Amino acid sequence: MAQEHANAEVGIVERLLELVPEDGTAIGNPALRQAFAQAAAELNSAFDAAAFEHAKQALLDRGLLLKGRGRGGTVRRAPPQDQGFDLSPTAPPTPAQPPKTVRKASPRPPSTGTDAPEVISYRLRIPARTTPRSG
Repeated sequence: MAQEHANAEVGIVERLLELVPEDGTAIGNPALRQAFAQAAAELNSAFDAAAFEHAKQALLDRGLLLKGRGRGGTVRRAPPQDQGFDLSPTAPPTPAQPPKTVRKASPRPPSTGTDAPEVISYRLRIPARTTPRSG
């Protein structure tokens, strides 16, 4: 009897995972619950909200689903774990073209003969007023 219950539970978990989009897009919990109820009706099985929540939690615990945000909550498939992701250093890519040389800026033209400093900005000698005058 326990073996049949475990097999039924595995079947529910697998069926729930089939209902979640494979491309990683999120699906809302209400929509997933409704699709799960329809799938249960097609299999002539009774829909149980507790079984749905238990199966969803089992997938979350195994790392096959990820929780999302939204009204009612969302879930999406987790990316596959064995994608060969490696953090080991690799050889730097070889450049296709030699790097461009950077030109230096040309020096300023000589002054016109006056030794007056060049005016960059003007300053007003009026004090700033932060509060209005009160009488």
